[in-house]
Amino acid sequence: MATRIHRRRFEKPPKLRFWKRASDFILAAALLVAFTPLMTLIALVIKCRGRPVLAAHLCIGADGLPFRRWEFCPLFGPISKAGLDQLPQLFNILNGTMSFVGPRPITDAGRLGPRSHAYFACRPGITGLWNITDVHHRSDADRRYADECSPWFDLVIVAKTLVTISD
Repeated sequence: MATRIHRRRFEKPPKLRFWKRASDFILAAALLVAFTPLMTLIALVIKCRGRPVLAAHLCIGADGLPFRRWEFCPLFGPISKAGLDQLPQLFNILNGTMSFVGPRPITDAGRLGPRSHAYFACRPGITGLWNITDVHHRSDADRRYADECSPWFDLVIVAKTLVTISD
């Protein structure tokens, strides 16, 4: 019962959840349309090298539910460095298992410890506070994100992520 009480602290108003989900869905759909030619090219290069195109990683998401996080199989430096191997995660955003911004996807909930309620209150993200700050414990970043989650905070995180990627 205590975990449920703590989790409620991080729950956001229905309007905020609706707009976050709607904006994630619309942006992911638009990006999938825009990046389909590039994704097709990457898939063909991987396939021509005789490798599987996609890898599915079993992760734990919002409310502790398992999901498969998709990405292109490791290929070569520029693809991974530019984050293009993460493009298949747009499908995860479309189906609602991930968000653009949120806690980092995890594979083992046991590593979260007593702060798991903050993690489970949000959908995991392609990027997040953990990606742009120097935190000692990832759970601290996840807890702060769950506390301060807002459209403005998401925009700040996305902007700082783009700056980090371009460096």
